[in-house]
Amino acid sequence: MQLFTMLQKLRILFYAHDGTGLGHLRRISRIAKAFERDASCMIMCGHREAAWIVSPGCEYIHIPNFPVIQKEPAGISTPTFVSPSLPVVREFRRKLLHAAVDIFAPDAIVVDHNPAGKHSELLQIVRTTKAKLFLIIRGVMDNPNHADADIIDTPSRALLEMFYTAIFVACDSRICDVAKEYNFSKGLEKKTQHVGYVSEAIAEELIKQARYERGLRGGKKWVVCSAGSGALGEALVEECIRLSERFTTVAFDIVAGPRCTLSLRNSRYKANIGRGRVRIHSEVRDLATLHASADVVVCAGGYNSTVEVLEGYAQFICAPTQVREKDSEQFIHATRLARFLPLHLMKSIPEIAECLPQVLASKPIRRLVRGRDILSFDGAYRLREIIFRQLNAPTVHPIFPLPVYRRN
Repeated sequence: MQLFTMLQKLRILFYAHDGTGLGHLRRISRIAKAFERDASCMIMCGHREAAWIVSPGCEYIHIPNFPVIQKEPAGISTPTFVSPSLPVVREFRRKLLHAAVDIFAPDAIVVDHNPAGKHSELLQIVRTTKAKLFLIIRGVMDNPNHADADIIDTPSRALLEMFYTAIFVACDSRICDVAKEYNFSKGLEKKTQHVGYVSEAIAEELIKQARYERGLRGGKKWVVCSAGSGALGEALVEECIRLSERFTTVAFDIVAGPRCTLSLRNSRYKANIGRGRVRIHSEVRDLATLHASADVVVCAGGYNSTVEVLEGYAQFICAPTQVREKDSEQFIHATRLARFLPLHLMKSIPEIAECLPQVLASKPIRRLVRGRDILSFDGAYRLREIIFRQLNAPTVHPIFPLPVYRRN
């Protein structure tokens, strides 16, 4: 029942991997946004935050998220709405995905992170669809000895060899050579293309406006502390709150994230919420602007937070929160970025208290170059160009990377 085949536009279905945080959804949404003018874009995901993360020019279908209906390995659990029987959950999601593909009849399916989908829920679709298949991976995926087996195990490689048109790496090739590091076969290496980081430029005017609205007068400095989605970021948030009490002349915005388990309304934090100098947020929908506009950003170093910080001139204090530390994606990625851009990599959360005073005292406090001045940051637009060419698309509107302006 292919109701959408009468549409003149190409139809592209995007599958967002339901990770512990929101990074996969945010990245795939930025990619879909680059296509929306010339294609009908549909995103399948399990995160309710899609309601405000997905661009108004795209559509999305919300399917139940695995972290909501089963306990994740990270130890994060939330109330369930159905019995947490994994076979039942898998079948529920699988049928919803199949129905969406059948009705939407996409010309292309862009899969994020895992070629078979989470718990192999896309396996039958991958084997039978007439749509062209493209895989998106972020680049650094933890130490190759510990990387997610679902991405690089033998069955996944076989799927990529047999069914996928291309593998796109959303990273600068100077940071991570995926084919070499993860020992891709010659066939997979030929399919692999580094397109650059998936990011959105922040206009200089918007940065100036954000700093003006934050009330930065007379040399006042601004620190943004961000835990991304908040998953596993509680220690980072608590440390940043302590630092805001110590540095009484500095403006702080502390963004705990929607997955944070701290009660930000308890007696300890309540005095700070909503006050002028220190602001504590559960979430900020335009967090990219804060990351790009601050003098100093303290964050765990997740993919999206990192590229947002590098869109501006802030000093970057990276304090990874992932469990495996030096083997983790956050740590490895930050180490490699430090070869090209100045950043301060912490080995533990308490080190932030030693680093921040030195950073605040530095002159000039802000970096002189942005990330996109040195590394490739236009991955979404390169993806658009390559995929439309693969689909033999008719003439499409020429779109160039544009600055992001404030949304209503």
